[in-house]
Amino acid sequence: MDQASIETAAAPARTGRRSPPNAFRSGFLARLDAQEDAGSAAEAECDGPWRVVAEERHGQPGYCVVRDWEDPGRDAPRAWFRDRELALVTAALLPAIGKDAWFQVAAEGGPEGHRLLQHGEVVGYLAIYDDRLSEALHIAECVLRSPVALANLLLGASPSALALVGNILSREVGSGRGTPRP
Repeated sequence: MDQASIETAAAPARTGRRSPPNAFRSGFLARLDAQEDAGSAAEAECDGPWRVVAEERHGQPGYCVVRDWEDPGRDAPRAWFRDRELALVTAALLPAIGKDAWFQVAAEGGPEGHRLLQHGEVVGYLAIYDDRLSEALHIAECVLRSPVALANLLLGASPSALALVGNILSREVGSGRGTPRP
């Protein structure tokens, strides 16, 4: 029996970072590390699902952002913050970061402005070229499509902001309009 066959299934890969126990043998994981990741690797890395856990770090109380199956005492967290609200917002936004962009802004402008495209279809126009706005729209779209991300984002808001959101939703949904007025 060769050395790779003798290795235990829980041996971590040697990637230079703390790795959680893994059901795959370290030899197999090393071969995976040597391969080039597919385009979906960024999405897999950011997708989660994420949770926020109270955890002291750097001698201070705070909050770690970890995947559901990770233990912040054993696994390196994706992020650590002193404030729970910032950790919740991070947990809400991480899945959007790895996904392909929902929106693109056409570099060339026309009489109406720069075309805002969603999957190649014109969905609007911007007066000036603004790729940061298209990135923000992408993140907002991803958060709106995920009940967990939307809940985490709201949980990251202040109690006063949440109370006002409740007032706005009650007024708008109760009126039958369904969309808030500017």
